[in-house]
Amino acid sequence: DTFYIGANTPATAIVDAVQQHNADVLALSATMTYHVGPLRSVITALRASAGGAGVRVIVGGRIFLLDPSLVEWVGADGSSADAGQAVGMAEQLVAGG
Repeated sequence: DTFYIGANTPATAIVDAVQQHNADVLALSATMTYHVGPLRSVITALRASAGGAGVRVIVGGRIFLLDPSLVEWVGADGSSADAGQAVGMAEQLVAGG
């Protein structure tokens, strides 16, 4: 199942939604450099939350294609170039790969 949370959603609302839906994976996207800091804040808040420590995070978007080192900097578990690749990665991460 997937749940679309929407753009410009506050970090606390994203963390709450992840916990409410008992999510295994959170996928986030950023296209511009100035979106990377807030995206990192979301991941940091998720990791610090009671139910978010085990949630896997996949990031995508043009900025991560241009600078793959940002994946580690934001604290994500991986990145994907498109939705199909993200689904495959999510399946691997949930299976423990």
